[in-house]
Amino acid sequence: MTPEEITREIFTDLKRIRETSIHRFGIEYERMRRRLRVKNDEIYCKIFEIKSINKNKWMFFLSKAPSVEKFRNISDVNILELSYYNTAKGLRVFKTIPTGGLIAYNGHLFNRYNERMSLGIIEPMEKVRHFFSNNGYSSYKIIEKDGKQFTIGTCKDGLLLGELKNNWIVNNTFITKDLMYLEQDEIEASLIDSLKGSIMELAYMGVKDGYNYNYYNDVIKGITK
Repeated sequence: MTPEEITREIFTDLKRIRETSIHRFGIEYERMRRRLRVKNDEIYCKIFEIKSINKNKWMFFLSKAPSVEKFRNISDVNILELSYYNTAKGLRVFKTIPTGGLIAYNGHLFNRYNERMSLGIIEPMEKVRHFFSNNGYSSYKIIEKDGKQFTIGTCKDGLLLGELKNNWIVNNTFITKDLMYLEQDEIEASLIDSLKGSIMELAYMGVKDGYNYNYYNDVIKGITK
């Protein structure tokens, strides 16, 4: 399949899943929090895994939105949507971006994450689950070099290094914060400052609630907590 066909199929899948299953996941998540007596201030992540009508594999990570101080009900749930499959070059995971578009994660990244975080996880999909349970939020900067567009993303545990390709952000590898060199450290700081600036701008315009404000707030708190 071409990148365009993959993108189209993922969002076709997602539209159908949102119409048929997402609300049910949210209700089950809320019930589970109540049943397990999860504290209202805990993030608590629950993963739902399904196969779509098109036979594509999906994982949905539900958790308390980082911008919410205390969980009250289903409206305080954030959902991370992932589709994945095995290619000739190995595992590839796609994360949908709430504002539109896709972020691709190559299997090598999860191996590096496992190694550099000293996790000792063996099973490939368990590496994926662990990564996104802890690094569901990220922000990116594009760097032009030698005619290519490289990307540096910041997440809670470190940096994601990749490139802009086929209208996707393609993350190739992961480094921990202790492996950052100065320029990368400054880029991470500028990404976080940019997010803070977006929140301040929305607040100045009187938009202290609503989708964009909450999204930016979730990302910055998800990265820095």
